[in-house]
Amino acid sequence: MVSAAYSTLGTPHVMGGTTPGSGIDCSGMIQYAYAQAGISVPRTTHGMASLPRVSSPAPGDIVLSNGNSHGGIYVGNGQVISTTASAGVRVHDLHAGWHNVTTYHRPG
Repeated sequence: MVSAAYSTLGTPHVMGGTTPGSGIDCSGMIQYAYAQAGISVPRTTHGMASLPRVSSPAPGDIVLSNGNSHGGIYVGNGQVISTTASAGVRVHDLHAGWHNVTTYHRPG
C-alpha cells in the first residue's frame, strides 16, 4: 500500500474525492492505497479509528490526527503521505501540521 500511496502524489485535494489523479481526500487516498493491496478499510477517518491500534507506526500503518478528523499513511523515516487543501497529496514530516497525532492503526 505504500507504493500505491506514492502513486497518488500530486493529486489535488477534493473533499469526498476518491480518484487518484483527478481529486482525492485523505481517507479516499488511504482507502485507495489499501484496496490496491487487497485490504478493505472504512471510507472515513472516523471509521478507520475502529481498526486495530499500534503504539508506534511501521510503514503502511494509518496515522490519524486531530481527533481522527485527518489521516495519512506512514511511509517510514518519520514521514507520512497525506492530503492538504493547498498542496494535494504530498509527503511530509509525521509531526509537521500533525500537531495532535491521535493514533496509529494497522488493519489486519
